[in-house]
Amino acid sequence: MIRKLVIVRKKHVRPDVLGELATFVAGEPLKVSPVAWGDEAGLSHWGYVLDGMKLADWQALQAWDAKVGFATVLSLGDSKHPVTVEEALASVGLCVNQSA
Repeated sequence: MIRKLVIVRKKHVRPDVLGELATFVAGEPLKVSPVAWGDEAGLSHWGYVLDGMKLADWQALQAWDAKVGFATVLSLGDSKHPVTVEEALASVGLCVNQSA
């Protein structure tokens, strides 16, 4: 199964932001901020872990990402080399904001 992390700027988030891909969301949305911001600065993005996707679903995610233009899709690795959400976010200068 394919796991991805989708981060969307908070100004673009609406209830149907992921469309049909929302069926793959695992857990609650993550509050995300740049690493350089203090926790009190609030969040800049929402993160969604998508889990259980197959090849066709991943291709639909790629098409969605190309169409919307306001999201970033990060890999969460595979079963042999998993990547944590924190590692994926850190690779683009972001982190989970626990206080937002």
